[in-house]
Amino acid sequence: MKRFQSIDVSFVNDRGITIAARLELPEQPRHFAIFSPCFTCTKETLASYRISQQLAKNNIAVLRLDFTGLGESEGHFSDSNFSTMIGDITAASQYLQQHYQTVELLIGHSMGGTASYAAAAQLENIRAVVSIASPSDPAHVTHHFGRALQQLESGSEAEFYVAGKAYTVKPQFLADLKQQRYQQLLNSLGKACLIFHGESDQLVAIDHAERLFTQLKHPKSFISLDTADHILSDRRDAQYVAELICNWSQRYLSTAASNS
Repeated sequence: MKRFQSIDVSFVNDRGITIAARLELPEQPRHFAIFSPCFTCTKETLASYRISQQLAKNNIAVLRLDFTGLGESEGHFSDSNFSTMIGDITAASQYLQQHYQTVELLIGHSMGGTASYAAAAQLENIRAVVSIASPSDPAHVTHHFGRALQQLESGSEAEFYVAGKAYTVKPQFLADLKQQRYQQLLNSLGKACLIFHGESDQLVAIDHAERLFTQLKHPKSFISLDTADHILSDRRDAQYVAELICNWSQRYLSTAASNS
């Protein structure tokens, strides 16, 4: 029997776009977290809902969101970029602060983890960040673009494909990536960080985890997921990640989070 509710929620980001999310809410939540999915992914991916629900069973409330133009969120994917991902996470934090409790933990899968580190740098209330199979630099996402990258660099919008689905991207996406100062951000983050990565990840090589660990300051930890694939398709891997997040985060989150 589940000890938590799964609630559909929505909120408006700083650009006036309505963002859809699902809140896994335990009866007596100890802490609140935000889960950010991978690039072009939604809140309904295996990693998103399995990890979020497992955390909820351990009394950590988790809001998992659809980024702008994806899933049930409004807006157009072509108008999104790395900065809008950060803005969506920030808006989610503000929503939980206003309606439930202060968020202290950010969790992100793949590009969602990369964005979570950047959002944590802007949110004083965040005490800890967890990344799962995440690139060490947001520019890594351009490997999805293939031939579309040349079109973007020439100033034209282009289409690229992920898992057989077409997405439109505009030159502004590249412009936004070029203005990021991500390495400096990691070097000065000052939050507790936990890095998960699989040795056999075919989409984001484990070298990215090594670079993240080198660039981040202590307190920081790295846990290898051995044979786990990029999307954590094996339920046992997702459960393992959730259990370790529960245990690790207790060292860094407030012993008694106060209601807003």
